Amino acid sequence: MRTPWRGAFCLVVGLTGCIGDGSDREPFAFRNPFKEERRFDPSSAPVASARAATRVHAVGSAVVAANSADLPSKPAFLTVGLKEPMAFHQAGQVVVSEGLVDRCASDAELAAVVSNELGKIAAARAEKGPLRAERDLPPAGPVPNDVVGASGPPDMTRAAEEAMFDRRGTRPGRNAREPGPDPKTLAHNFFVKAGHSADDFDRAAGLIKEAEENAEKRELMRGR
Repeated sequence: MRTPWRGAFCLVVGLTGCIGDGSDREPFAFRNPFKEERRFDPSSAPVASARAATRVHAVGSAVVAANSADLPSKPAFLTVGLKEPMAFHQAGQVVVSEGLVDRCASDAELAAVVSNELGKIAAARAEKGPLRAERDLPPAGPVPNDVVGASGPPDMTRAAEEAMFDRRGTRPGRNAREPGPDPKTLAHNFFVKAGHSADDFDRAAGLIKEAEENAEKRELMRGR
């Protein structure tokens, strides 16, 4: 005699198999929250025109050359043939869509978009710096007793020095990190240092926002 729970178990397993999160991405497919989001594969994107790719490379390389001392690494530039205005970075690459290149009426606007992504890269790298406590406290060394031959606590002068460093500012935790630099501020500085006007960066704010929003819609980059 079959027990009711066995039938229910089979039904659940059957439904799970039907709505699994396979690569087909059915309209009602179940998305596994523990599965890592698939990254953008440049080889799956449409090829951009030589005109757009050359323009991105020229403008981006000029910004990088002017700020090489302030960038953690020299990124590569990739232009893809997507019609949506889009810009993002991953794995050492700044990816720009041809639709965004066409929307940039001047090289200054394109440089603003590129600088915005470079600012994010530089800010992310700065956040991975040494812990605040590792920088602030003086180097540790052998600590003698206060009184010769005594077995009391370590040198109180040393303890006072550490307390002084702890009072220098708000310290949420011994191993806390300082707030990282603002990506927008870094981007603005990169843009101006590359020889562009600060007003041009502000005028490109709307286009930059649109490019960022489109980049967050990963469905735009799938199945093409």
